[in-house]
Amino acid sequence: MEKNSDLIIKECIARYNDSSEETGRKFGGALYDRVSVSMIYSCNSYYHLMDTLRYSSFRSLDKDSLNKEIQRMNSGDSKTWTTDSFTQRGVSYFLVSDLDNAIRDFEAAIRLDQNAFQSIYFKAWALELKKEYDGAFLLYTKLALITNKNDFNIFAAIAKRKKNGL
Repeated sequence: MEKNSDLIIKECIARYNDSSEETGRKFGGALYDRVSVSMIYSCNSYYHLMDTLRYSSFRSLDKDSLNKEIQRMNSGDSKTWTTDSFTQRGVSYFLVSDLDNAIRDFEAAIRLDQNAFQSIYFKAWALELKKEYDGAFLLYTKLALITNKNDFNIFAAIAKRKKNGL
């Protein structure tokens, strides 16, 4: 352990000219980002875990309530809708597995605001579920670049692995 600790300190000094605890955390975060994406391809358990974690919060949804909410939104005048309106209805469609309508709403939101991050994310996920992996990969990668969040690199790697049937 001491040997590894010394190597980490040397690496922090080489990369950041510093070996403080804060720099150690920064180094650890950067290392995690690099390793987490590569593990999608090399570790089946990690791949399946990261792929299924996204679905855990949707298990207990009341689809009847979501369908009523969609009906309520559909009764309004969509000509006055904002990016958030289209995104909200798109997410509701997504949650009831109506992916085509969800994608249409996400695209409408993105036309209004090219940085509608939630719509871009859910559109990517909907494309992934429809097995349109190239489109999903591109959108996840765009989100990773725009937001600088590694989760989107992980999702892009998941889409790529699914495309390649691994």
